[in-house]
This record gives sequence, C-alpha cells and structure tokens, in this order.
Amino acid sequence: MAACPSPGWTAQARTGLQRDERRENTGQRKDRQATGQAEQAAGSGGGEEPNATEAAKQKAQELGLDLSQVEGSGSEGRITVKDVTSAANQG
Repeated sequence: MAACPSPGWTAQARTGLQRDERRENTGQRKDRQATGQAEQAAGSGGGEEPNATEAAKQKAQELGLDLSQVEGSGSEGRITVKDVTSAANQG
C-alpha cells in the first residue's frame, strides 16, 4: 500500500489509493499473461523447458528427440510419452 503523504488523509482517500494500486497490479498481471501466451505461441525462445512429463523427457532423451519440436496432446498441451514416440516414428 502506498504511504499517505500526510496523517490528515481520509480513509476514503487511502481506499482510493489502494483501488488504484489494485488496478495497476491487475494490468501488470494481464500484461504478463499476454507476454507468456505470445512466447508460448512463438515457441520456446526464452530457453524454457518444454511442458512435458518426466517419462516423456526421459523417452525423448533415449530417442535423441528435441522436445521443442513435439506437440503435446496432454492437459494444457503437456507432452506425453505417446507424443514422443509418435514424433519419433514420424521423423
């Protein structure tokens, strides 16, 4: 919460400041969400690890497969072992 410039500020003025801060925080959160969605759509350019199960990561390593090239069919696009084996068979 922002500090009030003087002790004489009313509760209503303090509440107004808090409301403004919440709006700003909500805007920042929306900006972060939009940025994350754009990065996800563009691929893993940020060097982030692909969203994959541990078993899928192990299988991809065994097969020498790059997980960034595999499209996930699991919940929220998560890469599964089935996705890895399908990609290996296709490529």
